[in-house]
Amino acid sequence: MRCAFERRIGAGQALALLMCASAAADGVTRLTTEGGLTVICRPVEGARHVAVVTLFKIGDHDDPAGRSGMAHLLEHLWVMAPTDTAASRVAEVIDGIREGTYKAVTHDRCTVCATVIPRDRVEEELRGLAGRMGTLRIEERDVARERRSVAGEQEERFWWFSSGTAGALARERVLPPPHGGCSGGAREHLEKMTAAELRDRWHMYYKPRNTVLVLVGRVDAKDTERVVTSLFAGLPAGEPVPPQGKQEIGGPFRMETLHCSEGRPNAKPYACYCWVAPDPGSDDFAPFLVLAARLKDAANVSEVANVQYVPLVSSTIGLVAPSEGEDGFGTLDALLNGLAAPVNDNDVDLVRLHFGFILGLTIPGDWMLSEPGNLRQELGENLCGLALSLAHRERLAFSSEKVAKALEAVSNRDLERARALLAPGRAAKVLLLPDSSESPK
Repeated sequence: MRCAFERRIGAGQALALLMCASAAADGVTRLTTEGGLTVICRPVEGARHVAVVTLFKIGDHDDPAGRSGMAHLLEHLWVMAPTDTAASRVAEVIDGIREGTYKAVTHDRCTVCATVIPRDRVEEELRGLAGRMGTLRIEERDVARERRSVAGEQEERFWWFSSGTAGALARERVLPPPHGGCSGGAREHLEKMTAAELRDRWHMYYKPRNTVLVLVGRVDAKDTERVVTSLFAGLPAGEPVPPQGKQEIGGPFRMETLHCSEGRPNAKPYACYCWVAPDPGSDDFAPFLVLAARLKDAANVSEVANVQYVPLVSSTIGLVAPSEGEDGFGTLDALLNGLAAPVNDNDVDLVRLHFGFILGLTIPGDWMLSEPGNLRQELGENLCGLALSLAHRERLAFSSEKVAKALEAVSNRDLERARALLAPGRAAKVLLLPDSSESPK
């Protein structure tokens, strides 16, 4: 990675009873309110904007039985529904999504809302966040509107012909939601949800205790502490999100041939493998990163295959390529065969090149980070990318320093263990064909 250097975020000292703050050597400051809200500030010299990320530690795989899509629907309602002091923001948010200055997404274990704003709008944005956390109004008309929106996203996710659809379908087979339905919401589950049960869920979990708030850019830690203290300190902490047990992984998987509409003329099928990725806190994570970076590099060179994996965010890793038919997994198999090489001097550099930014292993200087960036680019080296990285690292209590040391110590035995995680029998295997009236879901 060009002009990159390593940074570490360290611990600090308590500054107040109501608000605890810690500052690291690289300028990152943490604030913790009495209710448990974690606020991270990272000033960037030369920036004219501020990236604001709100991360809730609850996601698709926390949905109750028979209610898949509840987190996804609440993500929409959090963004769009009115509060006691503010009207619905439908038009504003749609414009922001179109321009790449607003993003909201529900992952397996978290929900992320992000925006990029001018410096003079920071207090207004924080006031709006506090209002939604305290007095969000979830009414039946809002639920009906956002249910239609979620259904449209689900259709695009599982029905439109694309490499992303192939990956999503394979992913559902290797790591489905633990309580049934499908990621993002099964239609029959979404249709049963009422405003009352959604309000109850929001009251319990979408509160300070389960929230990480990150501000990166032209931001001042002292001003942020003052505003956060006045706006968030009196909010109810909320209930802890119930812990989930370790999910059993299925397999071996047979190849499934699925059909998808909206195929482009003369479109080739997509072949996809998908595996469960190791937990970032496990001993397998560092050697797995080496193999994932090798795959990413080889796929980039091939200019054909696509690796669907973002460390700290993705629970699975997918490998997708256009196929020439049912025998079209040859391209993917050739890439996997390249993982057999022993440890070499380039492995750590490849991890830093492809994943160093999200992992906090390599962070460019402020002069490169000062651009606001586009929220459609999750790994962009800009204000948005850094804010997302800090939020996910905080959520997982992830230590960049620990992983950096583990990468340097990866052995051939470690790689052999990690290669077993990418064995063909552990992968969901999907061949996606275009132009059929049959729905894959």
